[in-house]
Amino acid sequence: MLHVNVVLIGGDTHTVKLDANDTLVQLAEKSAAATRRPIGTLILPRAVRADDPQMSVAEVGLHSGAWIQVVATKPVQICSTAYAFAALKASGAVITWGLAGAGGDISSLQQQLNSDVRSLHSTSLAFAAVKMDGAVITWGCAWAGGESTAVQDQLSADVLSICATKHAFAAVTLKGAVVAWGDADHGGDATSVQDYMNADVERIYSTARAFAAVKSIGAVVTWGHAVGGGDSEAVRKQLSANVQAIHATKLAFAALKTDAAVITWGDSHYGGNSKTCHEQLAEDVRCIHTSKAAFAAVKTTGAVVTWGHRLISDCQDVQEQLASDVAYVHSTMAAFAAVKTHGSVVTWGYPDAGGSSQHVKEQISANVKSIYSTQGAFAAVKENGSVITWGVPIWGGDSTAVKQQLVSNVEYIHSTKKAFAAVKTNGEVITWGRLDSGGRCSREVQQQLTADVKSLYCTKEAFAAVKATGSVVTWGDLNY
Repeated sequence: MLHVNVVLIGGDTHTVKLDANDTLVQLAEKSAAATRRPIGTLILPRAVRADDPQMSVAEVGLHSGAWIQVVATKPVQICSTAYAFAALKASGAVITWGLAGAGGDISSLQQQLNSDVRSLHSTSLAFAAVKMDGAVITWGCAWAGGESTAVQDQLSADVLSICATKHAFAAVTLKGAVVAWGDADHGGDATSVQDYMNADVERIYSTARAFAAVKSIGAVVTWGHAVGGGDSEAVRKQLSANVQAIHATKLAFAALKTDAAVITWGDSHYGGNSKTCHEQLAEDVRCIHTSKAAFAAVKTTGAVVTWGHRLISDCQDVQEQLASDVAYVHSTMAAFAAVKTHGSVVTWGYPDAGGSSQHVKEQISANVKSIYSTQGAFAAVKENGSVITWGVPIWGGDSTAVKQQLVSNVEYIHSTKKAFAAVKTNGEVITWGRLDSGGRCSREVQQQLTADVKSLYCTKEAFAAVKATGSVVTWGDLNY
């Protein structure tokens, strides 16, 4: 029996059990079962030669402990900067539109991006494409990550994953080394800590201005803007091992350790200082959620612990309701909404930004299935497929104009900064919120959104819908 490590590009790592006589087709099938995603491509180690998908794993030379990458099948992937979109087609080709200086123009790279691209990534002004062999191609605003000439040799092959701050990228290679580029003040220069990241880095997290890399032993290495999370010296000892995940507000990090304790650093106004609730975060934390400037941790009991910006994290008025049975938490820029196990919703934070839900209290007292948000409003989808909204009215908090269309059959919702788009079971899309953020669309676009939409993507102020045919429909601010 062989145990092979399967890395889903853009996702998690899984261990797959194989017999030596299993074929590569069976490897793909077992990888699909483990990742719960249809697998389109297997990326085998360089030393492995596979001329026939019916060859056995023994014949191609795979051994127990080997690492392979898998690419999930997608009809199209869409990525965005603040002002441009990039779409990855099923053929592996990339097309772009939007502001040229923010990644909307790839005319000079057309040949390189015409095939074999496996994933797209973005800062606020630049894109990075990873090809099947792990080579990276960048474009867009030069100083925000669009220019990678200085590290091109390190990005010529074997890049496994990419993470981004607002204006910089950081890539992890197959051997666990980190390569950073872009604006130095946003983490584009990792020279000061490079010696600690030449191997064994498993994943990277980011705030708007700093990166945090987690190594195989659970140690954390940080760089970028000091106050924005790049300086973790004060908690260096606590971060030396056993960190399993990291969460971030705009300028602060919170690390969840294997013993279920939480360690924080970064800007204190954004949750970098958790001294007021240190004892509550010392054990039994199940998960962490974030807003722009505050954290909310859910404990194994379902109790919620909050810290960060006082006006966002203050939940004293609903503390009793948050003492147990919270399933998960969502946020706008300045408010939180907790969904309890029986489907009721509890809100706190800035009242106008969704922290107050008094006028819809009865409607969200039970049977809420999921919650979505813009920067200032929430939208709750109930078990019967109806939608309830609250928060800043023109940012999606008021859905009166489309109320009748939202009474049933809504599957999920996406949002720009100030507008919502709901996808119904038949693939119809319903929009509301600020007009120039995609809250409304032209009659011509609306006719294309009446059915068969399979997925939605968004920039800050625009939407892109992928239809069953693979065609893309866009609306919202033309500059985004």
